[in-house]
Amino acid sequence: MHLIRSNQLRSSVFRNVPGTGFIEEAFRTARSADPAAKLCYNDYNIEDWNAAKTQGTYNMVHDVKSRGVPIDCVGFQAHFGSGGQPSSFQTTLANFAALGVDVQITELDIKDAPSSAYANTVQTCLNVSRCTGITVWGIRDSDSWRVREKPLLFDGSGNKKAAYGAVLATLNGTGDLPSRVVSLRAHANGRIVAADDAGGSPLIANRTTIGPWEQFDLIG
Repeated sequence: MHLIRSNQLRSSVFRNVPGTGFIEEAFRTARSADPAAKLCYNDYNIEDWNAAKTQGTYNMVHDVKSRGVPIDCVGFQAHFGSGGQPSSFQTTLANFAALGVDVQITELDIKDAPSSAYANTVQTCLNVSRCTGITVWGIRDSDSWRVREKPLLFDGSGNKKAAYGAVLATLNGTGDLPSRVVSLRAHANGRIVAADDAGGSPLIANRTTIGPWEQFDLIG
């Protein structure tokens, strides 16, 4: 969903026809249809705590949670420039998590794939106890919607880039993963490819166990 513009609901057929209560109605209807489903609000440009859109989204989640609307998590798309995450990103994740929702990085890609920027983003997730997932938005640079910016962990030929090693080192550098699983996934051609210590995806090849995590080669 991309419902917030600046600090208020943007104009859309959903707002203009059903009215401003459509978000609440959507979440309640989804919970009624499948009580076991994890219901998430996912959006872009809400990573900087000081941004108006972030504040508008926070206020929306706070409001619906306070009225018992079933929202389980908030997703942050995390399409970053070469400088990586905003300095306030951990504050953003922590403040949303304090509302009683999980937080996830859902579409991560970083211009030019700097190792330090990838490592810092992964570490930020690990630093917030309710950050439960990281999804990289593509496998090879040649598959990316930002293909000219080469923002992913594998180059156009499928070779691991330096950022891949930085992500793996960061994941294995924490001591609490045996009791806390944070999934790392890659998205390719509409498929989600999982890679975590839960194991079990036919799209992961050459798996090597390293501590609580695994080194993995993704095939897309």
